[in-house]
Amino acid sequence: MNMPNEEQPNVTNNGQEVKPEQAGNAEPNPEKQDGGKDYDKLTSELEKLKNRIGKEQHEKHVANDRIKELQAELDKYKQEQVDKDPEKKQDETAK
Repeated sequence: MNMPNEEQPNVTNNGQEVKPEQAGNAEPNPEKQDGGKDYDKLTSELEKLKNRIGKEQHEKHVANDRIKELQAELDKYKQEQVDKDPEKKQDETAK
């Protein structure tokens, strides 16, 4: 309950106190200020950034897939070398 003699501060949506003389000095909404040009520009920039991030993430996934393929090839090659080494040793001892 508020007491009638208590003075309530003006509060904005972000929780900061605004005195009545400051209330009219708030920054205007960019969308309303110049017909939405700033809003359109920001939306355009946001879309460009989203596209760039998506492209970079795709490239990252492709690179990771390629790394996995090359690692599998390397492991296969190493296993072939290990398999060949005992045969070489056996051939040499048989001579």
